[in-house]
Amino acid sequence: MHNKADGNIDEALKKLFFTGGIVALFLSVLTWIYVIFLGRTFYILRTSLQSDYNQYALSIYIGFFIGLFYILKYSTKYKLIKFFVFITLVGPIFYTSGSRRFLLAILPSFMIFIVFAILYVKRLNNNFNIKKFIIVLFLSLLTSFAIISLYNNHSNKIYEKLKNEFNSDDFISSMDVDTDDILHGFALEKSLSEKAETIKSGSALGQREKIWSIAIDEIKSYNIKDLILGKGGSHHRDIYRTDKARKLLFPENTPKEKFHDYHPHSFFFVDILDGGLIKLSISILLIVSIISIFVKLFLRNEYIMSGLILIYGANYLYSQSIDSINGIFENRLTYIFLIISYAGAFILDEKEKNY
Repeated sequence: MHNKADGNIDEALKKLFFTGGIVALFLSVLTWIYVIFLGRTFYILRTSLQSDYNQYALSIYIGFFIGLFYILKYSTKYKLIKFFVFITLVGPIFYTSGSRRFLLAILPSFMIFIVFAILYVKRLNNNFNIKKFIIVLFLSLLTSFAIISLYNNHSNKIYEKLKNEFNSDDFISSMDVDTDDILHGFALEKSLSEKAETIKSGSALGQREKIWSIAIDEIKSYNIKDLILGKGGSHHRDIYRTDKARKLLFPENTPKEKFHDYHPHSFFFVDILDGGLIKLSISILLIVSIISIFVKLFLRNEYIMSGLILIYGANYLYSQSIDSINGIFENRLTYIFLIISYAGAFILDEKEKNY
């Protein structure tokens, strides 16, 4: 039985998915225009139109999978062609952005999408050809890797050209990072292969180990009251302003003006340091509620919404575990994710009422 309420929900979801996909496509096309016509984006060795390339990649990541599910669920004509075009235009950005967390996340997330897409198609029992779908996805990935290779060659040539223009053998070490000249910032970039190597070697989280050790030592010093209530909203930054912490985090003889603020880079430590076990418990309850929504949606064969929640939830939890600034509730993306999750819960409730 299908009623007007179901139609309204479906129409709202269609608009939401279309908007998310269009945003990801627009940002990706704009990025490639910058690369093709200007030779670079905000960086030379990365494709990002803002200084925080992790946030830029995340913005596209959110729209990417919403767009894929939009094509799967709502597109009626040229579905496979749309998949190919969308993936090859948007997909390479995750690697070329230089964001290490998305180098790790994109392929597992893509595999989750494939699994949930197949489950969705099988549930519908329509004439959608799964074999052709898999072949198109495979060709899309091959084309994406070719684009990535072309970009790597292009960006490295631009970088070498810039390096030669400075006529200096020690180009990188000679750059004054305090200057406002953005070209000097290019000198400090790492190539995509260098960033990938830090993941392979395990050095990508090298500084995190020092940062986390300081947070752990501080938590060990807490009494019962502090462990339950924490020490206030800025304590997760204050612990890195001590002489002991700075000796661990900065090279010896670093001038004071070169010191900058650190934070624990993990919601777990932020919550305990600031708000104790009470604040951490609230964050954990939020995570558990979203997991509960996912399970209910999955068991009711709602593979589109449950797939989105799994893809975003796993990556978001991972990101907040290694790079949270002020905890989960400070991040505006938390509320975007909550909207998606509770929209899924609302859909489930409405269907249970109507059937």
